[in-house]
Amino acid sequence: MNNKHSSHPLICIDFKKNRIRIHRNTLRQIGNPEYIQLLVNPDQKMIGIKASCAEDKLAHKVKDYFVINGNSYELYSRELLYSLSQLNLSWEKFNIFRLEGNIYTDKKIALFSMDNIITKLPQTEFKSEIMGDEYAQL
Repeated sequence: MNNKHSSHPLICIDFKKNRIRIHRNTLRQIGNPEYIQLLVNPDQKMIGIKASCAEDKLAHKVKDYFVINGNSYELYSRELLYSLSQLNLSWEKFNIFRLEGNIYTDKKIALFSMDNIITKLPQTEFKSEIMGDEYAQL
């Protein structure tokens, strides 16, 4: 499957960089919100990305960053990724996990099961896939 043109929402969990990357298409599918809220349901092992507003104290501002970067929105949090790794013990350190989710357009939310990993890449393979083999050992 070519993820670049996937109609499903995608996020990447990158443990080496303590980053959650929300793909541009995912943001488009929930209405290109100016603010998003990151939701985690530990009992069901679900991650949610929900369109939000400026008044929401738990919301992250997206618009400015998204316009500058143009590809995806990134959240960095060592503590959050540590907590996520404790929920899914099969997630190993220094790997990148790509999750495919479902969109609920009426609620402007994308939901991702932590068990629905479509790609698991060690850090060096991810670099090789993006930059070419000459950078794979960095």
